[in-house]
Amino acid sequence: MRGTTAQKPFQQIVDINSRWMIPSISGMIMNEITSHRKRVANAIRNVVGGQPKMIPHVSQRGGLGIHLLEQTSAPQGTHLFSTVGLHEYDFAYRSVGDSVRVELLAEFDMTVEGASSFVSTCAFTLIEKGLPITPDTVVRNVASEIWPGTAMRHAFIVDPYSFRVETIRFDSLIVTWLQVLPISDSEFEYARTKGAGALRELLQAADAKVYAVDRPSVV
Repeated sequence: MRGTTAQKPFQQIVDINSRWMIPSISGMIMNEITSHRKRVANAIRNVVGGQPKMIPHVSQRGGLGIHLLEQTSAPQGTHLFSTVGLHEYDFAYRSVGDSVRVELLAEFDMTVEGASSFVSTCAFTLIEKGLPITPDTVVRNVASEIWPGTAMRHAFIVDPYSFRVETIRFDSLIVTWLQVLPISDSEFEYARTKGAGALRELLQAADAKVYAVDRPSVV
């Protein structure tokens, strides 16, 4: 995990909209496997190997669709997830001549249930808000809806550290990855007061098992 000494607050805090919770799995609206999605999926396959599954997810209300690539036996012995198609929605997290779009990556222990709903709900919430997806973004209360019996409450979006996925270019469009991981209320408040970089450093120093939703809070 890449740390930083800059004491900056979260770039943005997004409140979850409950109508996106527990997305239905369907092959319906806006969910064709385009040539761009194939290249995104192949970029993940090149990292994790094997034959990961690509499952369509559609929001409960309909109209929003992505695929979620799932590899049940990633190299680290964990369960890897990546959105495929999030980059097709027209909001970039930075632009320097090119439009930079994002896919979300997540890694969980093999025993964790509900991980796919966690990742896709984050994606649908960000799509609905129409905000640029930046490192150090928090989607509030998504983890607590998926795993109510744990200390994990929110989703923290950071630069990836579990896997390095090659950036993809489509003409003037660049696709890159950010990683999403669950954090507790106290970790959220720590980052709000000390800075998102301080939380990243603390998670790293504590060797926090961020792929396990039953982990203790580091704060």
